[in-house]
Amino acid sequence: MKILTTLILVMLTSHSYAASGGLFVEPYATYESGTAEMNLGTDGDPDGDLEGWGAGLRLGLHAGDIFFVGLDGMYSEPDFKDDSGDSFDFDTKSWLLGPVVGLQTPFAGLRIWGAYMLAGEIELDKTDDAFNIAYKDPKIFKLGAGLRIGVVSLNLECLSGTYEKVEVKNAGPFSGTYDSELDRDSYILSLSFPFSL
Repeated sequence: MKILTTLILVMLTSHSYAASGGLFVEPYATYESGTAEMNLGTDGDPDGDLEGWGAGLRLGLHAGDIFFVGLDGMYSEPDFKDDSGDSFDFDTKSWLLGPVVGLQTPFAGLRIWGAYMLAGEIELDKTDDAFNIAYKDPKIFKLGAGLRIGVVSLNLECLSGTYEKVEVKNAGPFSGTYDSELDRDSYILSLSFPFSL
């Protein structure tokens, strides 16, 4: 810990570090593997696996190719496969957006970051039964680490948190927005292309 603190202080007091800030852009492609559970307040709440592809973009400011801060946005379409045997299988569409901060070694090496996703939703659609709901109001953390080689970074992220409201768009006689939670926990493998402007 003392070595890390000393290294950060040296970088902060370096003239070359202070003079080399700017914009950064990092598009990425993802594969998600995780779980989701709907908390409907009944016995046998639907829970199952989330699996699928997605894409995203981190955009913001960097300082010396070492610290970065900005926004992280991601879109994905993972399939929801029910584990309870009640055939609650859904096609889903998900987007999330939130602030991100991170630390990396310049030019190549280890990178770490964290994001707090404050906006977004996950829409669950069962077209053959005309069933469509969307969970909103996310409170979701995303922690990531990556290894950058040249212009490519191989990353592993952990996504965990809760959506706190559900909008019922089409479910028989029910419609409207209600207090109902969906817990989402996933690991996300991503390939990204970070570069400075």
